[in-house]
Amino acid sequence: MTKSTRAVRAVALALAVAGAGAAQGRVLSVAAAASPCLNLRSAPSAAATAASCWPPGTRLLALEAGPEWTRVEVADGRRGWMASRFLVTGGQAAAAGASRAVAPPGIELEAALAAGKLPALGGILYDQTDSPAGAGFVSQLFEPANSAFDCRAADDFTVPAADVQWDVVEVAVLGGYLQGPGLTPLLDLELFPDGGGVPGGAAACSYLGLVAGVDFVDDGAGNLVVTLPATCSLPAGDYWLSVRADMDLATGGQWLWAERAVQSGATFAWENPPDGFGTGCVAWTPANACGASAPDLLFALVGSLVPVELQSIRVD
Repeated sequence: MTKSTRAVRAVALALAVAGAGAAQGRVLSVAAAASPCLNLRSAPSAAATAASCWPPGTRLLALEAGPEWTRVEVADGRRGWMASRFLVTGGQAAAAGASRAVAPPGIELEAALAAGKLPALGGILYDQTDSPAGAGFVSQLFEPANSAFDCRAADDFTVPAADVQWDVVEVAVLGGYLQGPGLTPLLDLELFPDGGGVPGGAAACSYLGLVAGVDFVDDGAGNLVVTLPATCSLPAGDYWLSVRADMDLATGGQWLWAERAVQSGATFAWENPPDGFGTGCVAWTPANACGASAPDLLFALVGSLVPVELQSIRVD
C-alpha cells in the first residue's frame, strides 16, 4: 500500500458513520469494554492466530458483518476478524467515551512487521534484528496533553576489545505504529554507559530532535534507519542504545520498538517518569517488570573498528 493510499484509507476510517449495528461498509470503533485491546484474528474463531491487538477507540472498516464475528480492515490496510460484541458504530463509541487514548506500553504487533524490512547494511558492528517476538513496547515523547505517558526504552550491547573502539555512524531500529499512521517527524537517539544492568549516568553520545528525511529514513511501517549527525566513538565497555519517537498521539498515534524473542546481555530497560502508564517504572527498570513480554529489542549498529593507540608508559 502506497503512502497516499494509506493516507486516504486513514481519512476514510476517521469518518463517523451514523446508524447502529456492525453493517458491511460501516466505520466501527473498538468498544471501551475491550480494554486494553481487541485482537485482530486470522479467522472467525477465538482459537485463530491474533496478528495484532487494537485498543478502545480504534476506527475500523467493516467488510463482512456477522452476529459473532466481523471481518474488518484497519487503517494500515491489514484485514482480519474481530469479535462483534466489542465493536460499535462511531456514534456509539463517542457516547461511551471511547476516544483515542494511549494504549498500554506493551502490545502485540504484526509478526511480519520486523522481518526482512531493513535494507542491506554494510559495516555492521552489532546486529540483533533476528527472532522478532511479534510484540512491541512504546518509546515516545508525546504532545503536552499526553505528557504523562512520555517514556523511553533502551537495550544493551558490548564493545568487547580493549584495543579497538567502535565508531558508530548508523543505527537501524525495527518498530511499528499503533493507533495512527505515523510517520514520526522527529526522533531522539542516545547511547548510555552501563549503570549496573540499566542505562547509567550521562549519555556517551546524544542526538536529540533528529529530523525525518534528513537524519533518518522511515520505511512507512515504523522501521527506521538513522544516520548519526556525528560519529559516536565508543571504547571497550557495556552500553545502552535508547531510541524514542517524538510524535503527537493525536496525529500520528504511537510508535513501538519491536521486541526480540531471545536475549543477549541484559533484559531491555524502560522508564516512564510521570508514570502515566501506572507501571511504577519511573526510572530505568528491566522491562519485564514493566509488562514486557520479551527480553530484548530489535536493532543494529553500523560503523567501523578503529585501533586504539597504546599510550606510552614512563617507568622511573
